[in-house]
Amino acid sequence: MSGTQASATQETVSYEELRRALARRPRALEPAECHGHLCGWLAVAARPNPGAWIGAAAPASTEGEDEPGEQLLRRLYRLTEEALQDPTLRFYPLLPPERAPLPERAAALGQWCHGFLEGLGHGGLRRDQPLPEPVQEALRDFSEISRLGHQGSGERDEQAFTEVLEYVRMAALLVYEELRPLREGRPVEAGEGERPSTA
Repeated sequence: MSGTQASATQETVSYEELRRALARRPRALEPAECHGHLCGWLAVAARPNPGAWIGAAAPASTEGEDEPGEQLLRRLYRLTEEALQDPTLRFYPLLPPERAPLPERAAALGQWCHGFLEGLGHGGLRRDQPLPEPVQEALRDFSEISRLGHQGSGERDEQAFTEVLEYVRMAALLVYEELRPLREGRPVEAGEGERPSTA
């Protein structure tokens, strides 16, 4: 599941499809970072605006260029928003498939977390915005995960990665739900402590 985002009809965008689309856009983010950026953006954006997100995360070299890539990115936007809102919790970060080497998947997860933090800021979250404590904790953890390296490839390393991935998945859903008031133009109940940087 980490390699796709599916709708109720099993429509998907795979990691490889996204990689190929972004390769045609020299200023685009890396695939995992791009999807993390989208999830952070969607957590705070007041209204759907796929064009603005594409312009921030994967701009084309010239306007109107790469129409197939534009359509795929708009589909990714829609499917990711649907997955984040799905009560069955079918959302997963978009990462290389399980057959990819573990260090590659671990590096991509770090990129995903970095993209999520960047997407919050680009989506409109103010640096001085008070946030609930669970959100602050999740963002601190994302910041730490984004800086971690991973060289192991044994069974224990695989298990540890699976646990971190599941934490990231559930933390992203928590942040999305906790920040619902921001998307709806209402105050957010803040917790104690300083808001972690999204830079």
